[in-house]
Amino acid sequence: MTRNESLGGVCAAEATPFLIVVAPRPVIRALLACMVLLILAGLAGQVSTWFLGHDTLLGFVPKFDVDQENNVPTWFSTICLFLCALAVSVTALLEWRRRMPLSRYWFALSGTFAILSLDEAASFHETLVQPLRWLLHTGGVFYFAWVIPGGLFAIGFALLFSDFLRRLPTETRRNFLVAGAVYVSGCLGMEMVGANHISVHQRPDFTFSMMTIVEESLEMFGTILFLRGLLRHLEKYVGTFAVRLTGGAAS
Repeated sequence: MTRNESLGGVCAAEATPFLIVVAPRPVIRALLACMVLLILAGLAGQVSTWFLGHDTLLGFVPKFDVDQENNVPTWFSTICLFLCALAVSVTALLEWRRRMPLSRYWFALSGTFAILSLDEAASFHETLVQPLRWLLHTGGVFYFAWVIPGGLFAIGFALLFSDFLRRLPTETRRNFLVAGAVYVSGCLGMEMVGANHISVHQRPDFTFSMMTIVEESLEMFGTILFLRGLLRHLEKYVGTFAVRLTGGAAS
């Protein structure tokens, strides 16, 4: 009996490739469904807090409060941003292997999304609020003072990547611009609207809670729209996005 025969065909089984095909539509539909459920859960928690007088419900409310950190919505947003970073990294590697001129932009974009994912999980930008508010004496729409460096970053990003966007296929460029506009309108636009409300009223209320839900909804939706546009770009201009895993033969 040979060694391979004694293994009962394990070697042959281990060498069989396992193919995972990533289809854009099911992925995006699943993410959108999760987003809707999270927003509805957060809305239910705020209604319970402000109208029914129950602000915990055995921990349900804080775990699904989109304005809180270290909970389910934060985890979901972090995953969505990380998926974008991963998909952009795949695109960057494919562009680099083909010696395409935009590969350096794709690599820079993947790093940007990795940083955004890390910040979403760790909330580094929140640590800037108090020092900047004290230093610049901000109020009104700049009450959450991190939006000042955040806005400058967004402007700088748009300028640095303007050539990249111009050279993308028309459909991809349109998808990216729409996704970016939705995301920025949430993380900066609605953040400033909510900041002005807090600056005037000096305490959270139901109106502010609804503003934060709109803000986080736009951020989540913008991220998912970007991922959708990116997966469509991969599918149309690169081919089916698949991961092939092949087990090695036993020694």
